[in-house]
Amino acid sequence: MVHDRSVHPQAASVLLKAARASIVEGLKKMALRMGPLSDEPELNLPVNVFVTLWLDGDLQGCIGSIQPRETLLEAVRRLARDSAFDDPRGRPLSPADLARLKIEISILSPFRRVPEAAAIETGKHGVLLSKGSRRGLFLPDVWEHFSRKEDFLDALCEQKMGLPRRSWQNPDMIFEVFTTQKIEE
Repeated sequence: MVHDRSVHPQAASVLLKAARASIVEGLKKMALRMGPLSDEPELNLPVNVFVTLWLDGDLQGCIGSIQPRETLLEAVRRLARDSAFDDPRGRPLSPADLARLKIEISILSPFRRVPEAAAIETGKHGVLLSKGSRRGLFLPDVWEHFSRKEDFLDALCEQKMGLPRRSWQNPDMIFEVFTTQKIEE
């Protein structure tokens, strides 16, 4: 989904190569390499991003940032490595996995607060829910697992926030929406 923070194809290629190189370096036990600024200006901006790894079509890892603290290129390097080796949903990658690995990068638009669940567009918006110190986020791609908005929000509360289903109906819940630009190998 295109939005105001999309990167052009050459920059997208740089991001995918950087993600894969970071994973390869991690397999070699090399320190995380943070390089100089990129020749691609949009890669030098702080942007929220998620890196999702698929191994033979199964989720290996998905880790992202919702408060950018580094450039987009640096975030992709770090998050690719975190997704490859530190996501508890998958096992750490091995060198034999590289040929079967697919990398997906989701660049998030700025979060936009909406007043209620009715403002969330099914299939289009990613959602960040907040209540007190608890936060939970689903990327727009997660909609493919749900046919109803209520089920999507129930799962977000339960799986990502550790709250009971229907907690999104609490008047203190804060709804923020976003879209993504997806880049994949």
